Amino acid sequence: PILDECLGLILTLKDISDTKGLYSIFHRRKLWRESFVQLINSEDLISTGKKNLLAENRITILRLFEGIARLDPVADIALTHNDLNHANIILHKGKPLILDLEDICFESVSVATAHCVFKLVRHSIYTENVTANSARDELMPEVLKRVFQREPIIDDKIKFYLFGQLRILSDILKALGRIRHAGVLPSDTDLEKKVSNLFEWHFLMAVD
Repeated sequence: PILDECLGLILTLKDISDTKGLYSIFHRRKLWRESFVQLINSEDLISTGKKNLLAENRITILRLFEGIARLDPVADIALTHNDLNHANIILHKGKPLILDLEDICFESVSVATAHCVFKLVRHSIYTENVTANSARDELMPEVLKRVFQREPIIDDKIKFYLFGQLRILSDILKALGRIRHAGVLPSDTDLEKKVSNLFEWHFLMAVD
């Protein structure tokens, strides 16, 4: 039910015409390779384990960059909620209510939807409602089926995977930007977790 409510909100927002004063999201894809190198070569930005994981999967990540470069992230830009996740949803009389209205902005509907799916499925694993393998093999196929039935959201699994990774890579770049601006590693960047997200989404989507 929560997923369906989130999808319904995404599709409702995209048709709203009175959008004065709302901001837009831009994804600086040209900076990703530089950031990738920075993470691998850093001494204290992420743990040695995460640096090794990135280095070991270098070819996969470079192919990911190439796949995302072929996307058109402005093709489906519309008004949407850019951070739909378990922490932004509360249940009231059996109905989910959406919080953090400051995250309503102009963004790719596919990016926003992929991010929402990842966060909800990931939360179901961490709350032990489902195992990671069951989430990948049973839950995700059902979730994707429901998502792809809701036009005009993208209905291509590989592109949906790439749009989800686009959001994660942008979050990593944003965290690195905050670190450069502050000159130190702020505690609220969650950079380690964001790097993990790359591999978690890859696992859940079961792509080659």
